[in-house]
Amino acid sequence: YSLTQKGTYHFRRHSGAGDGNRTRLYSLGSCRSTDELHPHYLASSCSIAKQNRARQNRNKMDTNNTPLAVTPRTVVAAVIINDANTPEKILAAARSYPEDLAGQYEFPGGKIELGETPTAALERELQEELQITVRVGPELLPRQQEGQGATGFWPILADMRMRVFFAVLDPAGQTPHTTGSHSILKWVTEGESHVLPWLAPDQPIVQAAWHYIKAWAKLPKKFF
Repeated sequence: YSLTQKGTYHFRRHSGAGDGNRTRLYSLGSCRSTDELHPHYLASSCSIAKQNRARQNRNKMDTNNTPLAVTPRTVVAAVIINDANTPEKILAAARSYPEDLAGQYEFPGGKIELGETPTAALERELQEELQITVRVGPELLPRQQEGQGATGFWPILADMRMRVFFAVLDPAGQTPHTTGSHSILKWVTEGESHVLPWLAPDQPIVQAAWHYIKAWAKLPKKFF
């Protein structure tokens, strides 16, 4: 979510190809939306100059669901909720390694590979790490800094940044499995989540996720 100067939280939802390949920004305060066209960066082989410009464009910060050539490295993570309409729990994953992080909780996900969209990378990582298939929902955006627009990136490490999306099991009823990256997977309520030892970069995401979920319950339309 992002906080505008008027104090309204926003989140971004990616629509499908049938919707003109647009990104829609929803206001939690008013449920109004605006559309933004996705930027597309096309490289031409007809000249070195065009190739160089295309390479520069591909490396620009992209807050839409378009394939990324990322510098610094971008990772994606999922706030997986237990129910699309009445979410009461989120999935918390305890790391297995490295030793200094083992036992601390995070939101599952992984790195975006060259040419992948953020949502495609997230679906792939969750299939590999937890052996589940999901439907990816709205993006959870960081709080807007004063005088700056929301970037879409959550800071994690000096050379990495993260984008976070809500997701729901699809089909429902699947059981997430630990496959090496995580030692424990547990569904937790808001109260239970606040006493878990989360990785430091994930702590503000936990707060933001529950803020959004509680606001979500008041909205007339659900977004999965």
